[in-house]
Amino acid sequence: MPSTRKTNVSKKTKLNVKYDFRTAQDRQSKTERSLEADELLASDALDVEINKDLPSKVDVHVYPSIHSMMHNAYATIDSEFRQLSRISQGSGLDHYQSKHFTNMVNSYAKLMQLELDIRQSSDLEAQSDEQIQRLAEQAYKKLTGKKMPTVNKKNKNDG
Repeated sequence: MPSTRKTNVSKKTKLNVKYDFRTAQDRQSKTERSLEADELLASDALDVEINKDLPSKVDVHVYPSIHSMMHNAYATIDSEFRQLSRISQGSGLDHYQSKHFTNMVNSYAKLMQLELDIRQSSDLEAQSDEQIQRLAEQAYKKLTGKKMPTVNKKNKNDG
């Protein structure tokens, strides 16, 4: 039989705990090294002469995405409709909620009409020949910087 031995641990014993700060120092030194590297890169970049006249050569326009704006508007209106629907199933709509519902319906109708107008205005088949010619001239001028050459119309005799 194995013998069991009880050890008495006095309440006055102290725990010896050692902390190792090397990892924190390593992290700090890595951070310091990366900051120094960034500063060196930034100072070197100041000496580079490339693309100093880039703003005069490049014309950049950023337009908002109509598709994302319309999607966000539809999502907002849908969320409001769902909230009003939940309220109306419980107790019905009060005066202000019914006005809000009317405003949401009007906004939805206006948004749908705007989307329809955008689609019709961008549809080439719906536009007149003069509008298409004007758009083509504007695009040619933006792309080449020159006026679009004129195209002679065919006569009946040209075959």
